[in-house]
Formats: sequence, structure tokens, C-alpha cells
Amino acid sequence: MGAAVPKQYLDLAGRPVIDYSLGLFLDHPRISGVVVALDPTDERWPRTAYADHPQIRRADGGDERCHSVLNALDLVADEKRTRTGSWSTTRLGPACARRISTCC
Repeated sequence: MGAAVPKQYLDLAGRPVIDYSLGLFLDHPRISGVVVALDPTDERWPRTAYADHPQIRRADGGDERCHSVLNALDLVADEKRTRTGSWSTTRLGPACARRISTCC
């Protein structure tokens, strides 16, 4: 977009865009949590409305989007394994699974 600020943090009616997106997910009755993959050095995230929300988990972003997705899935799997001694994740579509496997 050419902005000095990453697009997820652009101001929209007084709030960063990411706040609107996360709010929609968290307000949905069938979503129990959200994982946000961010650059480990991201200094803007702590100033968002959901940075300390109990249903939000932060994963380290990767060099490419597929690395970020894999890091987020690993976080979910680790948390599930810790709680239950086993884990499962939602089924990935074939295109997504191929993209992750070829990228990593």
C-alpha cells in the first residue's frame, strides 16, 4: 500500500484495522480463540485493543505467510497437547496444506 504504517495498523475511524477484524472473530459464538502471527519485533501490537485479550494468542510471524501459518498451527497444537495430552487441528484444505509443505 505504500504507507509508513503496516496496513493492519492503519487508522480507520479512530481504531487500527486489526481491532475491527479481531473483534468480529471474537464476537462470533463458534470461535473460542484467535492466533495472531506477528513479527517478533512488532512494537505496535501492544497498543491494540486486543493485545492482552485472554482469547488471543500471539505466534511469531515467519519469513513468508506460510511460515506464519505454520507457527500459528504449532502454537495451537502445543496448547491442545498441553491441555489434553493429545491434539488435533481443523482440517486444512489441500491447497493450503500443499503450500505449507512446499514452503517449509
